[in-house]
Amino acid sequence: MLGMPQLREHFESTVGSIREARRRVAEFAARCGMTPEDVFDVALAVGEACANAVEHGHSENGTFTVHCEYRAGAMNVEIRDYYTGEPWSSEAKTQRMGVPKNAGGLGLILMDYLMDSCELLKAQNGGTCVRLRKLSDRSARG
Repeated sequence: MLGMPQLREHFESTVGSIREARRRVAEFAARCGMTPEDVFDVALAVGEACANAVEHGHSENGTFTVHCEYRAGAMNVEIRDYYTGEPWSSEAKTQRMGVPKNAGGLGLILMDYLMDSCELLKAQNGGTCVRLRKLSDRSARG
């Protein structure tokens, strides 16, 4: 491949798009030479981030984007939704699950566990951006 391997995809904000996004990212990670275990971790974390984009960023005719790049032994993934309405609240959902109100979503905990870094940011023009990073060189992890 010439240059830095990249994948940039736009998806409709639907449940069916979550599976497709996860599949495309997993294929990209495998083509970049990541181990099957790392591909699984990346796909699971990306699937969770995409589910959040669909659930919390959903608007009629909404979309989300997935951008991946593989550079210097690391997979960097950015999932961004474009929701500009009122911020969502997970309070009712977490209370039903018995999770303290201030615990945040369990998906973020999962993404943080699976990846070497996980950031949740407000996107500049509205919406939310999740940045994930997975090192493919196990020696670089320590």
